[in-house]
Amino acid sequence: MKFRLLSFSAVALLLTACVNSTPVRDSVRHFVPVAPEGYVPAIAGAARVGIRAVELPDYLRGPKIALRKDGAELVYSDFRLWGEPLEGAVARLLSERLSARFGVENVDRFPWAAGACPVQLTVQLDRFEGEMSGAVIASGRIIVEALGRDGYPRVLPFSHKGSWDSADWASLARALGEAVDAIAAEAAAAIPAAK
Repeated sequence: MKFRLLSFSAVALLLTACVNSTPVRDSVRHFVPVAPEGYVPAIAGAARVGIRAVELPDYLRGPKIALRKDGAELVYSDFRLWGEPLEGAVARLLSERLSARFGVENVDRFPWAAGACPVQLTVQLDRFEGEMSGAVIASGRIIVEALGRDGYPRVLPFSHKGSWDSADWASLARALGEAVDAIAAEAAAAIPAAK
């Protein structure tokens, strides 16, 4: 009986020694692309603009931040994640940057009421990531549709390059936000004036 009690006590002591009551720090960090600070010139007289869609390649659709290594290899971080689906983050930021140029009342995101947005944008991204070397690439096309206007739809290819500090993941989010701002500037230049 004493042996059993001693064995039970020893096992209980070992089990409690294995339990660490110190809180474990969560090392997962979440990021969103952010626009550069500073003045954005307002553009008067543009038609009401609707952002129909932002399309990403499938390899960028998950929550893990993707980095490109040596051109063809992708590396996904388990501890550096997007704070929201990347398509939604880019659409939100694009809407903010266009609103800064045209006014909030002139920019909408899909869905909208029939006929509310005579100019509609679709942004198709082929690449939107950082490279392990410190480069940042955003490339693809902007499709501008202007209902009832000659010369539309227009397809505008873009390619923006930047850089980030590979020791600072927030700098990657800022660099990608700068790319979205550049895309917004190119789209704004292609949007026709209101009739």
